[in-house]
Amino acid sequence: MPVERQRWVPVEAWNALNARLRRVVEVLDISARVAVLEAASSVTLPLTYPQTLVEGDTGAGAVALTLPPAAQHPGFRVEVVKVAGGNALTVNGVTVASFASWVSTGAAWRQVG
Repeated sequence: MPVERQRWVPVEAWNALNARLRRVVEVLDISARVAVLEAASSVTLPLTYPQTLVEGDTGAGAVALTLPPAAQHPGFRVEVVKVAGGNALTVNGVTVASFASWVSTGAAWRQVG
């Protein structure tokens, strides 16, 4: 008669795996959605979806946008469009003339367009 062998794993390992799986499901659930934000003043962007379009309105003055830490948003993409006004629009210190795009590598934000 064969003996069944079982390998016991600490509960903490399962909890960590479950947390990762929940995060994967969340990302897959929201990956088809795009957030559209309007920015008329300086702000740190609240990223809730993997793809975000930011419309920067500099009609009332210069607008400085700050991207959140890249480590918290790996794989996220942020596109910024200057929609009105003649004042400066900057993202993390980079001036946006009309359109720019960033992608999080998980370690840093990389400008791709």
